[in-house]
Amino acid sequence: MNEAPPLSRARRLGRDEWLRIALLAVMVGLGYVIYHRLASEVGAFDRRKSTLSWVVHRWDTGRLSHGAVVYYFGWTLPLFYLGLLWRARHRLAAAPKRVAWTGLAMVAGCLLLHYVGVKTEQHRLSLLSLIGLTWALPLFFSGWAVARILAFPSAILIFTLPLNFLDAPMYRVRIRVARLAAGILNALGIECAARATAIVSTTEGGFTVQLPPADLGLGAFILFLFVMAMLAHFSPLSFIRKWVFFALGPPLYAAGLTLVMVVVSILAQTLGTDIAGPRPGLYTSAVFIAGLGWALLAYRLVRYEWIAETRRRLRRWGRQLASEGRGNLPAAGQSTAAGGEEK
Repeated sequence: MNEAPPLSRARRLGRDEWLRIALLAVMVGLGYVIYHRLASEVGAFDRRKSTLSWVVHRWDTGRLSHGAVVYYFGWTLPLFYLGLLWRARHRLAAAPKRVAWTGLAMVAGCLLLHYVGVKTEQHRLSLLSLIGLTWALPLFFSGWAVARILAFPSAILIFTLPLNFLDAPMYRVRIRVARLAAGILNALGIECAARATAIVSTTEGGFTVQLPPADLGLGAFILFLFVMAMLAHFSPLSFIRKWVFFALGPPLYAAGLTLVMVVVSILAQTLGTDIAGPRPGLYTSAVFIAGLGWALLAYRLVRYEWIAETRRRLRRWGRQLASEGRGNLPAAGQSTAAGGEEK
């Protein structure tokens, strides 16, 4: 018998694999030059022309206003991206691959967006173009099958963008939440009024509940949206239902903020005003947990088959009406006999 040749300990890379590795190295090098050497100046604190240094600095300064979660969240998001790629490695290997020239047009569009960001000194545009390249380049070299798998990992990198410009809309949301919470408390018999973002009792010596600061709440809100995106992605929902569930993130966070303010006000009314002291970190954590509770309830509602269940109930109701109608009609023999007796 012929013995099988011994297996080699290390598999040799083929020519195509070496070309892919070399091409990847070239793209990484070009990305370093374009986004770290040829971007807008970071600012007075750092004269380097680097988009990467700018975003790291914004994470660091955001830690002072939005909480430490912004700093660590920015650093861990690329790790989440790599983890999602590792999780999908078998699907990426099995996906059919072919060059898609649409991807080349998208690559050119991303580079043009970076050029606009450099000329207008808008680092967010440069960072957005870099995120776009993480999806456009695989689309060009590997086709749509690979691009569909990489769509969500590339999309979550948008959360790395400094979103501190949402402070003003967040402030308006907090004002409306304070009014809503005050209305609920008055309906429960607790006399109070909303003053800006605070809930103030109208009784003498009453409580004052201040909503979490807009900047601190914004950091928790961004983290909450990221969790909603992850839950939607890994849920067994359909594509449209995933987007519906994710779109419910802002109102669910506002509902959690309202619930916490109502509960704190009730506790302050019954147990003492000391409970309503300024505790922004505790309130923000409670709002995040309450928002997740609302999200679990919303998930059950989104997952429920409303259309199919409505059709099933309508068919059942129609069959019931038809059976009752047939039951009320007299039988043929009974009708004839009745007619003979009348004669």
